[in-house]
Amino acid sequence: MSEGPPLAASTKAKDELFGPLDPNLYEISDADAPFFRAAISPDDDVIRQRVLDVQKRAFEQYPYPCIKRFTFVSLRIKKLPVYKEVLERGKRSGAIFLDLGCCMGSEVRNLVFQGYPASQVVGVDLRETYISLGHKLFQDKETCKIKFLVADIFDLPSTLSTSRVSNLESVSQLDDLAGSVTFIHAASLFHLFDAPKQKELAIRLLRLWTREPNAIIFGRHQGLSPEGCLSKDVPGWEAHGHSPESWEAMWKEVVEEVEGEGASDKIVVTAVLRQHYLTSTLGSKSLIWSVRRF
Repeated sequence: MSEGPPLAASTKAKDELFGPLDPNLYEISDADAPFFRAAISPDDDVIRQRVLDVQKRAFEQYPYPCIKRFTFVSLRIKKLPVYKEVLERGKRSGAIFLDLGCCMGSEVRNLVFQGYPASQVVGVDLRETYISLGHKLFQDKETCKIKFLVADIFDLPSTLSTSRVSNLESVSQLDDLAGSVTFIHAASLFHLFDAPKQKELAIRLLRLWTREPNAIIFGRHQGLSPEGCLSKDVPGWEAHGHSPESWEAMWKEVVEEVEGEGASDKIVVTAVLRQHYLTSTLGSKSLIWSVRRF
């Protein structure tokens, strides 16, 4: 869930994102507090100290803005338009839910807190440190029923698979989920890469995604209108900002490439740009999107 390096930002904005840790930035919203009180402690001071402790440990290894700004304890997935549908359908059907780039796993734990079966939830991150610190934050290493995997999505083959699992008991690596995931959440991820790499990422998600109707991939990340370079102020690093139109076109293209001619007629891509307090300091907006089969 890394927000990545600063993009087209002012010096002040960059300092706010990448300067030393500032405990004054800590905030648990009133809407999020019930989950953290249930999952960590009814004492708000205990929650704060636990969060500051894991933040310090994480920032020592990975000094990313998402760590400094406490976004690892900001429950933003529930604000996405399709979230309620995903939650309610998951309660009824037990469909597999995957959070790619889960960081410390606050979002998937809250998903379970709200009623999604833990036995059907997977959190994946590239950094094992984040998974370990998540267990430290919530003190649930021995009790958490969510499946956590450390994996690089780009290590997956780029082809479809005929394999299928219905539960997570036998899953030990990410590719065990090929063709099996109904709901995939991918936030603050695509904007880390250039346009060709974003296509490669989308293709790997298609490998994991079930081909059943009403399966959904959804998320949010930085975007631009018109589409363009997000990283023009960072020499040697390229990141692409999609517009709603180019985002839809990319998904239509990769679905045709992977699943065959006419396959794009069976998906609906929804995307919209919204102002956000963090992305606005970087010269971009938040692209909120979903891809649905029908």
